[in-house]
Amino acid sequence: MIDLKKFCRKSHYTETLTEPFSDDNYTYAADGSILIRVDKIPEIVKSYPSINPKQILEENKIDGNEIWTDPPKFKIIEKNCTECDGTGKIIVCKECNGNGSLEFSSDYNDYDVECKSCYNKKSTIDKKCEDCEGTGRYKEYSNPIIKEDVRIDGKLEQIKIIISGRYLKMIQDLPNIKIALQDSSIKPIKLKFDGGIGLLMPIEMRKS
Repeated sequence: MIDLKKFCRKSHYTETLTEPFSDDNYTYAADGSILIRVDKIPEIVKSYPSINPKQILEENKIDGNEIWTDPPKFKIIEKNCTECDGTGKIIVCKECNGNGSLEFSSDYNDYDVECKSCYNKKSTIDKKCEDCEGTGRYKEYSNPIIKEDVRIDGKLEQIKIIISGRYLKMIQDLPNIKIALQDSSIKPIKLKFDGGIGLLMPIEMRKS
């Protein structure tokens, strides 16, 4: 079964689109930049999200003019997680980075004072950081530039776009995943895979 949760928003950022949801016929997952639709999963209850997935997919439906290709390759770069500063835990206080105090110096003295944002509570929650899954390390993904042909008024024209490597990582395990560009810089990339379809917004899209 496809892990739909990874296509949802991180729960500590927002309360919307944090879980997969269903309508009468299908189950969806979305985060505002990607939308995935699969056959209805009975255990995922019907809900009324902040987006209308049926309308979005209808406006970008597969019409037979697509030129389907494999997703482009991307590179993985590991860094310290910027959300938790490498601790692996959620840090609430951004002023003192969870230390509970601030150290600074003047021309006359060195100071170590209580943080007025968290009042020395340190604010490190004993809960793993969702961005790095508790590892303290963050994987950054390159954003590949691709050029692909699309059909515009019956003619082939080349479109140049930049795709988020983070989202390419999300979709790479979808079975037999294929992508197709559209004829406008404001339209999302179409996705199809065994058992479902989807849409992904590019970072940038323009004619070459």
